[in-house]
Amino acid sequence: MMDISKVGTTHMFPTRVITYTWDDVETLNKELKEMLFERAEKIPGITYSNVGGYHSSIDLLSWNYPCIAPFINMVQSMSQIMARNDGLSDGNKIDLSLTAWGNIIQNGNYHMVHRHPNNFWSGVYYIDGGDPDKTVELNGQFEFVDPRTGAHMLTHKSLGYPRYQIKPKPGLMIMFPAWLDHFVHPYIGKSKRVTIAFNVRVV
Repeated sequence: MMDISKVGTTHMFPTRVITYTWDDVETLNKELKEMLFERAEKIPGITYSNVGGYHSSIDLLSWNYPCIAPFINMVQSMSQIMARNDGLSDGNKIDLSLTAWGNIIQNGNYHMVHRHPNNFWSGVYYIDGGDPDKTVELNGQFEFVDPRTGAHMLTHKSLGYPRYQIKPKPGLMIMFPAWLDHFVHPYIGKSKRVTIAFNVRVV
């Protein structure tokens, strides 16, 4: 009979994804949302991974709005946690270069599979989760693509099925390695979903 106590297990090359839901951000979210709607009315958006919707320029953190400073603090706090998870010793400090942009999507819009080259970490913050139709499976959900070659050969959900989704909600911030492929399922809903995406680079 096999002695289970002698079995060795090693988890190699883990992919760290952290999430945090910020409290008491209703006022901040209102200000961020108003800022993005104002910019969308005045300045044309760009196209990157978005299929439809509004994608602002990537200089959001330099915009002259009072709500920018507290948002930067939130991203910096999450970045310190990511850095510690990746091996930064207590007491050590790192200098960060941040970029960010706003996204507004509505009925039928989505984001294609993509990654964020030349950065350490990337993330998204949900200002308004919209009002997704609950009858639509995976409606507007954020999904990571398993980076392991061949992992999608697995077909049974009880055996490490290589799919991982996150359901959006206001105040939620997600942060992950910038090389990790991800996408957003088509959003079906009556109201608009508003987010800010960001990149972090250690300099």
